Amino acid sequence: MTTAYRSRNHLPIAAGLSLVALLIGLLVIQFPDYIVAAGTDARIDSSNLLRDYLQALGWGLMLFVPVFLLPANTQERKALLLLWLIKLLTITLGVMLPYEKIYCADACAYHSLGTHLHQWWPRDSHGFGPPGFGNGSANMVVFVGWHARLISESFHVMKVTWSLVGFLSIYLFYRAAALYLGRRDVRALYLLGLFPGILFWSSILGKDPLTLLGIAGYTLGVVGWYRQHRLRWIILLLASLLFAASMRIWLGAIFLLPLILLALRDASMLRRVAIGALAIVAFGYAFGLSLDKFKIESQQDAVLRSGTIAKSWAHGGSVQKIE
Repeated sequence: MTTAYRSRNHLPIAAGLSLVALLIGLLVIQFPDYIVAAGTDARIDSSNLLRDYLQALGWGLMLFVPVFLLPANTQERKALLLLWLIKLLTITLGVMLPYEKIYCADACAYHSLGTHLHQWWPRDSHGFGPPGFGNGSANMVVFVGWHARLISESFHVMKVTWSLVGFLSIYLFYRAAALYLGRRDVRALYLLGLFPGILFWSSILGKDPLTLLGIAGYTLGVVGWYRQHRLRWIILLLASLLFAASMRIWLGAIFLLPLILLALRDASMLRRVAIGALAIVAFGYAFGLSLDKFKIESQQDAVLRSGTIAKSWAHGGSVQKIE
């Protein structure tokens, strides 16, 4: 009697699990068709979309090795491996598919142009102009070209590589937080790694993961210098500043301001005067580069350029119509 009662109690659970298994099975069966359909709608430059996706899955699994080798304690390493698994399967090779199906314009353009580059550093990146400091789109095409030569031409494989760059950026932010607080708290790593905006935009094939890497390195360098005053942190923050500004030129001017304040914090009066003079020159140069990038020569140009940028957003699901 008791056994029969327990069997009836377990029946709803068994039925529910069977239904979940059935739904998962149906999704798995349909998923390959969806990969091809999404890639076709996105116009991804590939002769075999399913093969490219499977290569990306294999590449993502191989990248568990460098993730495992990151300098971390046992608790942090477990968190890193779990976060990479979530990022790889749910976002990079999951959520990105429907996103690219509709919004693949930039990523697909970078991929198509980069895979057709025939020089390591071309004079012109297919309409984006010459690659170099501040021309992020042209630099992005060149990086894609390097990836196509050294690793793979697959769109999805490249996306996984860029996702790893974003993942390393998250780790650098965590190390900066740990250094500033004076202790390691794995909860901060989970917070950064699972924060929706960071998780998503650090997984795309675009300038965002590369820019994020520059910002993360700069942040770690600033915190390290603030805490320890060692030359290695100066080298890291300056290199990261230059890299971030090479992708988005205006970051040079933005990053210089807090750097100047930090440099003046414990300096003597003579050093403050020298740092201030150098800062004015550096900030003026960085600000001038930003103005040149947007072709701004007057206040009226600034208003017109702002209006043009605002109107360029007046389409799609997040339309913003500004007069």
